[in-house]
Amino acid sequence: MSALTKEKKAKLFEQFGGAASNTGSTDAQIALFTERINMLSSHLREKTKKITSVAVPC
Repeated sequence: MSALTKEKKAKLFEQFGGAASNTGSTDAQIALFTERINMLSSHLREKTKKITSVAVPC
């Protein structure tokens, strides 16, 4: 899983917020969170090995 770089964030903000400096717009924030969710989802799909050494509280 690759990190979300400054360049990628700026591109998302520019595309959905109107400008790279418009980081607070709702559309830009949703785009950022969506990108993070997609990255995490793909990472979890790739790493399907079950972890059994982690204690799960009941």
